[in-house]
Amino acid sequence: MKARPAAAPAADPVQAVIHVRLAPAASRQGFEEYLRTLPPVLCAWQVTGDVDYELLVACPAIADLGGVLACLRRCGGTEVTSAGLVLREVSGLGAAGLAGHPVAATGTGGSMPAVDGAVSLLARRQPGARRAATRTRDSGRSRRAAANGEVR
Repeated sequence: MKARPAAAPAADPVQAVIHVRLAPAASRQGFEEYLRTLPPVLCAWQVTGDVDYELLVACPAIADLGGVLACLRRCGGTEVTSAGLVLREVSGLGAAGLAGHPVAATGTGGSMPAVDGAVSLLARRQPGARRAATRTRDSGRSRRAAANGEVR
């Protein structure tokens, strides 16, 4: 009786961050619906900058990653601008920063306390900006009063 070779331990999946740009006429809603049909896509973020979306994908092997990239390229109006392999996750980042303060999913002006606090901090560090805002507000009041014949 021949001994069977031991099964190789399951390898970690190949993870990659993929940057996608949509053509101006492409439907964001259609693209996002298409992403939901691709099981390797773990997360997707609509972003600002040179690209429109960043995707996190996980595949059993590099060849499978090639298949995901081919699928994305076949989706009408998309351009895959880059794909980078994830080497490792940086640990210990969930305890500070924006953890617990997710970005508003609806994009309708949800509040992010950490970002709001950073904006307030910047305003306090730039007192000239506050004075300029006050001068602009006061000069607007003066113009309105003059237009209404009021004396200030």
